[in-house]
Amino acid sequence: MSVPRASSLLSPVAWSVAWIALVSQAVIGPTASAAEPVALRKPWTTPHVQGTPEGPLPFHSPRIFPKALFKNPVVLTNAPGTDRLFVGEQSGKIFSLAGNRDSAEPELFLDTTQLCDRLNAKSGSQLEFEALYGLTFHPQFAANRECFACYVVRRKNQGTEQTEEGTRVVRLKVSSTNPPVADPASEELLVTWLQGGHNGGCLKFGPDGCLYISSGDGGPAFPPDPLNAGQDLSNLLSSILRINVDRREGSRPYSIPADNPFVETPNARGEIWAYGLRNPWKMSFDRESGDLWVGDVGWELWELVYRVRKGDNFGWSIKEGPQLVHPERQPGPTPIVPPTVAIPHTEGASVTGGFVYRGKKFPELTGQYVFGDWESRRIWAVEQTGSNAGQKREIAEPSVRVVDFSEDNNGELYLLDYDSGTIHELTRTEKQANETPFPQKLSETGLFAEVPRHQLQSGVIPFSINAPRWADGATSERFIAVPGSDPVQLFPGPQPIPASMFQRTTVFPTNTVVAKTLALELEPGVPSSSRRIETQILHFDGRDWRGYSYAWNDDQSDAVLVGPQGESRTLSLVDPEAPNGHRQQTWRFPSRTDCLRCHNPWPEYLLAFNLPQLNRSVESQGTRRNQLTLLQELGLLQNVTPGANPGQDPPRVTGIKDPEEFPRFVNPHDRSEDLDQRARTYLHVNCAHCHRNGGGGSAYVHLLHDLPLSETRTLAQKPAQGTFGIPDAQVIAPADPYRSTLLFRMAKLGPGHMPHIGSQVIDREGVQLIHDWIRQLPQRSADQVALDRLVSLDEPRAASRERRERPFRLRQVARQIAVAAGRPTANDADLEQARQQLAQQASEAQANREKLRPQAIQDLLSTTPRAFLLYRALSTPDLSPQTRSEVLAVAAQHADPATRDLYESLLPEELRTRRLGDVVSLNELLNLKGDPLRGRELFQKSTTILCRNCHRIGDQGVELGPDLSVIGKKYTRAQILENILEPSRTIEPRYLTYVVETKAGKLHSGLLTQRTAEEIVLRDVENKEHRIPAAEIESVTPQQKSIMPELLLKEMTPEQVADLLEYLSGLK
Repeated sequence: MSVPRASSLLSPVAWSVAWIALVSQAVIGPTASAAEPVALRKPWTTPHVQGTPEGPLPFHSPRIFPKALFKNPVVLTNAPGTDRLFVGEQSGKIFSLAGNRDSAEPELFLDTTQLCDRLNAKSGSQLEFEALYGLTFHPQFAANRECFACYVVRRKNQGTEQTEEGTRVVRLKVSSTNPPVADPASEELLVTWLQGGHNGGCLKFGPDGCLYISSGDGGPAFPPDPLNAGQDLSNLLSSILRINVDRREGSRPYSIPADNPFVETPNARGEIWAYGLRNPWKMSFDRESGDLWVGDVGWELWELVYRVRKGDNFGWSIKEGPQLVHPERQPGPTPIVPPTVAIPHTEGASVTGGFVYRGKKFPELTGQYVFGDWESRRIWAVEQTGSNAGQKREIAEPSVRVVDFSEDNNGELYLLDYDSGTIHELTRTEKQANETPFPQKLSETGLFAEVPRHQLQSGVIPFSINAPRWADGATSERFIAVPGSDPVQLFPGPQPIPASMFQRTTVFPTNTVVAKTLALELEPGVPSSSRRIETQILHFDGRDWRGYSYAWNDDQSDAVLVGPQGESRTLSLVDPEAPNGHRQQTWRFPSRTDCLRCHNPWPEYLLAFNLPQLNRSVESQGTRRNQLTLLQELGLLQNVTPGANPGQDPPRVTGIKDPEEFPRFVNPHDRSEDLDQRARTYLHVNCAHCHRNGGGGSAYVHLLHDLPLSETRTLAQKPAQGTFGIPDAQVIAPADPYRSTLLFRMAKLGPGHMPHIGSQVIDREGVQLIHDWIRQLPQRSADQVALDRLVSLDEPRAASRERRERPFRLRQVARQIAVAAGRPTANDADLEQARQQLAQQASEAQANREKLRPQAIQDLLSTTPRAFLLYRALSTPDLSPQTRSEVLAVAAQHADPATRDLYESLLPEELRTRRLGDVVSLNELLNLKGDPLRGRELFQKSTTILCRNCHRIGDQGVELGPDLSVIGKKYTRAQILENILEPSRTIEPRYLTYVVETKAGKLHSGLLTQRTAEEIVLRDVENKEHRIPAAEIESVTPQQKSIMPELLLKEMTPEQVADLLEYLSGLK
């Protein structure tokens, strides 16, 4: 049976009605004509979707110590026996704070940059301070006055190199004064490791009195673990170290505890307590149980929390939590343990380890591990259930960019904010009396004037998209509601989000709602059987988008909010091919976590309301208009550019833009569109929200539409998540859909089915589309990419493309010039300036192509397969005569004779190589002066002249025919040439060819290498040995013809023969 396609399109009649309704609601004038801009939209005045169904989170994090302000702090800790807190700034200064919150002011404890200065003065080094990462105090601090710091130095002007012992853990003495200060002159070096990349650097004393130290893998974010440090115990990287600072051992200012797990392991550093960490950012001990907890900043997909045990291997960089990264690497000596908590990158992006709460203020948190995320600002708590951890739950409003946690002497928790430089604490959130309840029914959301008829409220705007996601055969009606008259702002490119690592091109007003209602035909192909199943909404709270689902009731009068875990419903559909004419289909309402797995910050949350999806034609007032133009004219979309001081000045409005200036997705199921564009768009809308950098997909592939296919990590890549028994499986096997696990996952149900979220039914049209696309992909993808690069650099093609785009670009640039000058439209002077700019850009682009094209040609001629691919491309219209001439000019002079020979047929006769042919003049060749070095190159490396296949010179070649190592002693130049030209004229007895005929009539020929009463052994022209039992032999006949073929010099040039002759005659 045929399952109907998921669609975002309202019918033409419905679209016309919807847009007329919008115009009739407008605040200025009646319905405009089709040729005129439509009126501004009417405001949406019923934004009832506010807050969350669960109400506010139980805690928030107000600031304490109002007189304490720091710059980019990274360390917050306390000192045993005192009520002071200590704060370390990344730039090196450490301050102390007395216990009086209201009046305490920062007092300088230590400037660690002075330690770098003293190091330079003492050793004559040229080092500079990089960062402070760790600070802790000895458990017996009150008695011994010792503190320990971890800081990083690097060589000045070192570029990308790393300083070997740049990460330093040191011991310092502290005064007994009030306030206390550390003495830089007391510095004693304990431990060092490589500077740069992920340093770790957290310091904590355990209940056993030992100092525990965290270290990172020393590498950058990408590539993952370039030093291969994660599983290597021969250095101190990627580990948690454990040392005894109270006992010296030999020349070391510390000792290695005898019960450390790798003391007896060969080539392992005995300091290591656990390993396999990427960038452990903050660790702590549970003051009651003694358990060690650590937060490990993840790479591509996961943030990780571990409860650490002796000898644990956390897997990096073989794994990133549950995800394989480098499965081919050698694991360490202990098994990999799973993470205690794994946070997908849809929820966090940079974990900060916390503490197990043991305070008195919040009994409900007792025994729970409280930790956070630097990027998302979320604070979680996770319960301990025996040896396992329970479900994590978000407990505090995400307001603090938490870089460290600390606890005071009573076990109460403090949070350190990196951005604001302030200290915070947890406080219970009091319920507000006037709090707006979250809508439990769709009719309470303020989105609809009449829910049963699906009639939108005034100010709520419908929209359609180019490429809907597969929704198990359902169709979709989409709409957006923006409170009041505020517009959605569109920037020309990604803009930094304040206090975030993410960027955005679209800025939405607070309490914006984007929604879709999904309906399914219970008798496919019969529109009257369509039933609304679900309405999904995304709500923007001013910082984050949150997703919710409403399930429609049976009488289609309303829909009810689905719980946070989601739910399922069984639907009965008419299906003539099924038993009894019906089949069951399970409809899955997503959980709130499922919503965020797709609608996450990496793709800017919204998968439908974006420029490539909205850029399409729709029915409006009896005519077809571009939807983006309509939305701009309605005042819903507003084009802006950053203000003069981004982040401070408001953006500047630039006016309505031509839709041609925006990107556009094609309809994947429109056969009139390009197959590659259809397939890439399909994969983008169905897969790329997860399968992108940080998106959370478990396979390390990136399926963004605008990413070159060669950079998606799919082509000819071995699957990291299973092969399903497919021999030689690849994620995408070019030209072979049936070895492609991407397609197999789309076609199967059960474990491994993709899309993983939101689909229970196979998209058969989608499977066919991707099958057809894979089948037409060129098999040698890397070579094809190289050819595509040359095609893109083809000058006539590029110039033609620029000419086609020039009118559009001219308008675009002129408009930009006008807007920059404060004018709404471009004048003649703007157009002239735009022409000059485009002319300059065209000239620079042409010069760049002229520079890159020879490199691209050389790249394609670097291997025989690529040279052959380019040879075939010269006969297609993809390359212009100009580029064809450039290729032939290079190929004709190529160092490899095989490549020269391949292209020779494309050259004019007068430019082709002059070869000897069948008639060879002996005297003419002997009179030519050859080059012995070129001759040696011919013998050893030529791919067309293969003397070495039968002859040996020194350790080069095969000894089938005579050894030529001293051929120049035995023969003159003339005799050597005669033997090559007429190999059968004089044959040494041992090189006679014999033909052996067996009694069964089988013939064998070759050199006679052994003859006994039992057998004859021949070696044929391919140097293969044949043993023929004497009892089976009918006859043995010597031949007066050499095994060496005649006319070997036929395809050689006279110069090549002279070079080879010169080389051979000199072998004495």
